[in-house]
Amino acid sequence: MLLEQLPTSGTVAEFGTGDGSFAESINRITRPETLSLVDQCESSEERQAVKRRFSEQGDTVRLRDAEPITVLRETDTDSLDWVYINSFHECKATLAELKESQRAVTDDGYTTGDDYKIVNGVIPAVHQMVRRLCRDMNIEVPRLMVMDMGVPNAFAVGRKGAGVVVVSSELMQLLDNDELEGVIAHELAHIKNRDVITMVVGQSIGMLVGYVAYFAVLFSGERNIGSWLMAMVASSLANALVMVFVLAISRYREYVADADARRAIGTGEPLARALEKISRGAEGRESAVDDSMNALCIFNADKGLFEKLFSTHPPTEKRIQRLRS
Repeated sequence: MLLEQLPTSGTVAEFGTGDGSFAESINRITRPETLSLVDQCESSEERQAVKRRFSEQGDTVRLRDAEPITVLRETDTDSLDWVYINSFHECKATLAELKESQRAVTDDGYTTGDDYKIVNGVIPAVHQMVRRLCRDMNIEVPRLMVMDMGVPNAFAVGRKGAGVVVVSSELMQLLDNDELEGVIAHELAHIKNRDVITMVVGQSIGMLVGYVAYFAVLFSGERNIGSWLMAMVASSLANALVMVFVLAISRYREYVADADARRAIGTGEPLARALEKISRGAEGRESAVDDSMNALCIFNADKGLFEKLFSTHPPTEKRIQRLRS
């Protein structure tokens, strides 16, 4: 094992601590005089979990909630016996960390690190992208997952502080990094704005109005087959009228999420290009996503004139036009 080959009783730092499980192995096997654990925790729960894990270590283990590269640049020259780099697994970031480590570690010291790994089907660079966006948008980091959808798409569920962003494997293969960033920023905006909850409440109101209309008609006349049919028609019409307004709100919220994503990344061009690619990539392909979930996705195929009235998304070309305006 690597740790068994490293010096003991030294001044050590791990950059990219996560939940602290590997840091425990470092502490147990190498018994450092001081062990600095540096990471920008994804949530307050993760930060507290690491603190609890090392609560009995006293001054031996020092925790810093900060970007690893920032701390490395602040570290004195030749002040570390060895370091373990396990932060972003992104080429540019890792090169910067290696450069700073070379300065911070003594001439006879060691610079070690983790291999490239994938979490929930998502490469670490994308996790880092999400963490950065969440910091800029002032929301908790959601769970990030990849699934096969048959088409390039993405959706978000949950609310601020308890969200999940799902991107399709087809989307990951199709988009460039900045385009993927635009899509994820759009989904994070939905979580921040509680759009999923808004839609659930709106649909619930539509169902409630439909039930009220049904019973109002049913009990206002004779209780026969005619009254029952009239009640069914009234219920459907009432629900449809409410849903027209709910879906109009949904289309408006898509524009808002697009605008929020543009503000988060500084430009609307990457998301506009992403929508163009997603639209082309979905042509002639069957989505594996259930119809009830399509309303949550970033892209829903454009429809005819009447269907647009009951569409959850505005026309793609209009979204692209606004993003580029």
